[in-house]
Amino acid sequence: MTARKDEHMEAKLQRSARRFAKPFVVNAMGIVPSGFRMIGEFKGQYYFLSNFYPCTILYKGITFPTAEHAFQAVKTSNPDEMAWVAQASTPGKAKYRGRQVMLRPDWDYARLKEMFNILTIKFTGDLMSQLRATDSHQLVEGNYWHDQFWGSCLCARHVNIDGYNYLGKLLMHIRNS
Repeated sequence: MTARKDEHMEAKLQRSARRFAKPFVVNAMGIVPSGFRMIGEFKGQYYFLSNFYPCTILYKGITFPTAEHAFQAVKTSNPDEMAWVAQASTPGKAKYRGRQVMLRPDWDYARLKEMFNILTIKFTGDLMSQLRATDSHQLVEGNYWHDQFWGSCLCARHVNIDGYNYLGKLLMHIRNS
């Protein structure tokens, strides 16, 4: 990570820390207020939290190689488009294809439920054990591609604006259930 990105992440983490009453120390791993920790990016040892992490998802009668493939495919109700997205060679290509499908009419209302369903399927067995091992860490899908819905963007433009972090919230809900 570049020094500039580190500065932006530290500033955002410091701002997030002010929301808590306990004193905070910010380090490269996140916020540490007496026993509280945050996983701020789904990379390295926490890559398994990413929707791009390879894992077989059987959803709606289709087998997907990643949660990203599954999520992008269910944006449409057209079976041919769903299969087209499922066949993408990488999660990045699945995401690109997901932007080209005809969105189902209820997508704005259904996307959180669909993500929850997909994550519930993903996090079974060993992956559920890994998710539970994150213990009481706050999970934040920190990113630099301006995704303020599923995560919280750490770029200079968004450093003072918290994202909704719905992916992190869903993961914590699944972990704690």
